[in-house]
This record gives sequence, C-alpha cells and structure tokens, in this order.
Amino acid sequence: FDIDYSLTGDHFGTYESYRQANRDFAITTIISLLGIALLFYAAYSSLRITIYIFLSLIVAMLITLGIAYLIFGELNIVTTFVNAITLGLGIDYGIHMITRLSDESKRNKIQRSILANTYNAITKPLLVSMVTTALVFTILALINAPAVRELGVLTSIGIAVFLSLIH
Repeated sequence: FDIDYSLTGDHFGTYESYRQANRDFAITTIISLLGIALLFYAAYSSLRITIYIFLSLIVAMLITLGIAYLIFGELNIVTTFVNAITLGLGIDYGIHMITRLSDESKRNKIQRSILANTYNAITKPLLVSMVTTALVFTILALINAPAVRELGVLTSIGIAVFLSLIH
C-alpha cells in the first residue's frame, strides 16, 4: 500500500534529519560538480581543461572528507557545508589559474615560460588569499559550539587542500 512509518522522539528525529542531510549533501554535491564541469567547458571550450579541473576538485573533495573522517569521525549537519564552501573557493583558484595560463599562452609560445611566468604571477596572491581565508575560518574554532568549531577547522583544512591540488 506504499505506506511509510517511522518512530518518534528526539533521537529518531535527529536520526531522520541526519539521514535527510546526508541524502541532500550527496545530491547537491553531484549536481554542483556537474554544473561546474559544464560551466568550465562552456567558458574554456576545452574538454581537457574541464577534466583536469574537475578531477582535481573531486580529489580535493575526497581528501577533505577523508581528513574530516580522521579528525571527527563523521560530519554533522553543519559540517556537511564544508565541501560547498571549499568547492566554491577551489573553483575560484582554478579559474584564476586557467585564466592566467590562457593569457600567458597568448603572449608566449614556449611552454616552459608559460608555466614559469604563470606560477610566478599567481603563487603569492593565491597563497595570501588561502591563508587569510583559512585564518577567518579558523576563528570559528573559538566559538563554543562544536558543530561550528568543526566547520571552521575543516573549511580551513579544505581550503589548503584545494589550493595545493589546483596549484
């Protein structure tokens, strides 16, 4: 008869909301990654660039989740936003890098020079950006709310992971 049933009470309500958050997290992560891949492809018209950035974002996401598991054991309802936050910043790092590489390749045709000039130009600004953003999220570790504290710590770690893989 297609009837759903459930238990009630605080523990079961928490369990149901946690299960729903996990389901929503998985769906939004997949949709976000597909949307990002389509945007990169539309912006750069290169399947190779899209695949490189897309794979590095997936690997960075998995590493961040692995570190979260090692540190905290599981994500709570607040820390499920870590990937969304770090994914957005990781995309920014990727766009900055690809745009700079593209601009440099228009001026120079020697591949080694293109890479050297690009890395010389973007390393310092991206590191400063990463450090300041990570410090801001680290401040959340001072808040007396475990979920928000975990969010701050994991986002700081995730930002460093994303930058190191994109860079």
